[in-house]
Amino acid sequence: MELGPWLMDPDFASHGGESVTAFVARLADWLEGCPDSDSIAVVTSGTAQGLVAAALACDFWSVEVAPAQVVNLSRRGGRWRVRIGC
Repeated sequence: MELGPWLMDPDFASHGGESVTAFVARLADWLEGCPDSDSIAVVTSGTAQGLVAAALACDFWSVEVAPAQVVNLSRRGGRWRVRIGC
């Protein structure tokens, strides 16, 4: 099983899958393309976790988003603000 390496190494990509690093980078690219006006995205908790990590440029595993939790990301002056549970 390759779950251990995937959890320990953010650059590890098993069986042609996507690494955590690549996943967060893809989400960061998506965030950059978002308009400054309001947008809504309904995503899984893992994707929400990745979006917060991308917005704050922090480690994916340092963020925890529970299933069905609301995450509000807003951009002001080129910087992201995050509000979880609103």
